Amino acid sequence: MSAFIAHLAATDQTRFSYVEEAAKGAILATVLTLDGGDSRKPLSELHVVLDTPVLFNLLGYHGEELEAPSLELLAMASMGRPLHSVRSLCESSVSS
Repeated sequence: MSAFIAHLAATDQTRFSYVEEAAKGAILATVLTLDGGDSRKPLSELHVVLDTPVLFNLLGYHGEELEAPSLELLAMASMGRPLHSVRSLCESSVSS
């Protein structure tokens, strides 16, 4: 699938824009129909896991233009709480 989309992006911008609009529509539909559950629940139990590209951005490996927004994302995600590694979360899940 990704090879097809990459091919469209390289060879046919018109059809690629159709695929792009369809993807945006699917994302919007998902958000609009998402059951938020109990939104009054505190987020203190929320665990945020950062994938490798985000970690590389945080470390500045992809340049300053990606480092700054990644640091802002990390600050918002932590909301003043201590940050834990995936290993520490796994260890706490196993021990409880």
